[in-house]
Formats: sequence, C-alpha cells, structure tokens
Amino acid sequence: MDVHVYPRREDAGRVYHKNGIDLFGVIRAAKHYMIISLEEMMSNNEKMNIDEKRKYLGLEKPRYKRAGRKEKGRLLDDMATITGLDRKTLIRQMNGSLARKPRNRERGKKYTALFDNALRVIYESLDCICAERLTPNLVWMARHLEAHHELETTPELVAQLEKVSISTVERRLDQIRQDQPRLSRKKPRSRNKRLQEIPMLRLPWSITEPGHFEADTVHHCGSSASGEYVYTVQMIDVATGWSERRAVLGRSYLVMKDAFLCFLARLPFPVCQIHPDNGGEFLNHHMLHFWGEIVQGVTLSRSRPYHKNDNPLSNKRTPPSYAPTWAMIALTPLREFWLSTRSMTTSGFTTICSNL
Repeated sequence: MDVHVYPRREDAGRVYHKNGIDLFGVIRAAKHYMIISLEEMMSNNEKMNIDEKRKYLGLEKPRYKRAGRKEKGRLLDDMATITGLDRKTLIRQMNGSLARKPRNRERGKKYTALFDNALRVIYESLDCICAERLTPNLVWMARHLEAHHELETTPELVAQLEKVSISTVERRLDQIRQDQPRLSRKKPRSRNKRLQEIPMLRLPWSITEPGHFEADTVHHCGSSASGEYVYTVQMIDVATGWSERRAVLGRSYLVMKDAFLCFLARLPFPVCQIHPDNGGEFLNHHMLHFWGEIVQGVTLSRSRPYHKNDNPLSNKRTPPSYAPTWAMIALTPLREFWLSTRSMTTSGFTTICSNL
C-alpha cells in the first residue's frame, strides 16, 4: 500500500501519497480505494454546509477537468461520499459554475396571520420580553392561555410554535411593534436663561450642617400620565435624613408654593439649600421668584440632566412599589371625589390631602 504518514508534528494525523499530494481524506491503494467518510473524520454533530461543499468542489474541479473517463468516475465516487451529493448533481457542478445563484422567486409564507396573532398575545402576556427569552416559552404559554380561554390553538399552530426560530420571532415582533402607538418627538425648546444661572452640582454626603435638602416629586398616575393627577412633593435633608412630604394635585405654582410653605412651617431648623432635579415644577420663573424674594437666604442648585444619582436620597426614599400602592389606597378615592366636586378649589383639595 503506497501510503505513509509524515512524522512531523504539524502533519500528525494527515495522510499523504508517496508523491506528497494531499488526498483529502481518501486513502488509495493499487486497485482498491479505501475512503474515509466525512462522518469518521468529523464529529457526529458537524456536517459540511453549502459553502464548505462548494469550496471542496472548487478544489476538485481542476483535477476533474484534467482527468480521463475512468479517473472522473473515481473522483465522482469520492466527492459523492464526502459531500453526500448524488453523481448527477456533481456532474452538473463540475461542468457548470459553482457560484451560488439568487432565487428566481421568494418562498411562500409559512407563518400566517393566526401565528402572528398568537405570538402577539403571548408576547404581551409575558410583558414584552426579548425574542431570545420568548421563543423557548411559546408552547407552554400558548397552552396555558388556551386553558384560561385567552387563546385558541390548533395542532398546526402548536407545531409552528415549536419549530420557529429566534430570528423569525424577532422579525415578527418588529412587525408587531410597528402597530403600537409611539409618542411623538418633542420639538427642541429654547434654552431657559434663568435655568442656566442655577449651578449644577451634587450634594456631598459628608455634609454635617442640617438644612441642605434634596427635592423631588413622585407621580401617582398609574399606567397613563395624561390628565391631572396627584403628586407627592418631598424634601429630604442630607445631614439628618429628616423628610417632609405633601400630596398636591397637579404641579402648578400655587400647589407647589403651598407645599413648600407647609414644609418651612414644620421644619425644626432653617433651610439653607434646595437641590431639586431639572423638573419644570421646581425650576420656573414663579418658583425662582419664590425662593429669591418671598423666601430669602436659600441657595438654589440643580442636578445634572439625566443623572438620577445626583439625588440619591430622594430617589432611594421612593421605591417602585411605593408610588402605585400609595396612589391605589389613598389617592384614587380622592381623585374620584375631586372629579365629582369640580367646584372645589385646588388649595382645598391640598388641605384634604395634608390631613390624611
């Protein structure tokens, strides 16, 4: 048998003919051909993809063109064993072009509107998670929703939910999100010259003198921020942790002024500094007039835009579960009461909220 293995370390395991030609995994004897199949050379989980097959056939094509009739038959047998293609396909590939051609027509739709509707319901039921997390949970969630009469399924639909890929789910979700309403972009506003005069800083935690307050508002609007609803105005002292809170209806200057006057009357020490975020309820012409002329001796500063950590105490004192619970228990009945008595003034409603 005219075959030997080179002893070099980098050529370990590669089989060569005596003239040095790589046989691509085919060991040839005098008149017998022992072919090492691709499944023996590679693991069971690895198979040649289309690009790898084309590359291999491209390497064999010059040899096929130079070979005679019998040699071409042997090469076709070798290529059929390695690639898994039949001889007629290999002959067409050897005599034609190996370049991949684009499709003449697109494939038909596999997933119908019934699939999109089921995907939409499951997507919204799982709180709009990403496609990577959504895909493996499609089947059991569809059956769960069907048990509660929220979705109707068929065996064909369940089979599609089992076989659909993550990329297909992502493409379908892109189409689903297009139907959802989006908030229009706000037009650029002119700079507030008075706002530019207020310094941006962060209150240090090492302050020992009481009177330096972080200020913020908590929205009690539920899932929609439209219309008029109740807010909680809060002030937290950095040095002592003293906190003051007051419920107000809306964010107008009248209710904000009443809230701060109430805070100033109840505090056991004077206010030296107010440090709110960049909310318009704190930084407007009327509030700047309030802190500059009506209440004197107070330094006003503001946090950096889009930096929530500049007000760590006020944000820490309002966890996500606080606002909806407070609004659901106390403020929803008050809002309904206010809607039923339109004649009540804003200050009167604020007085009721302060007595809770």
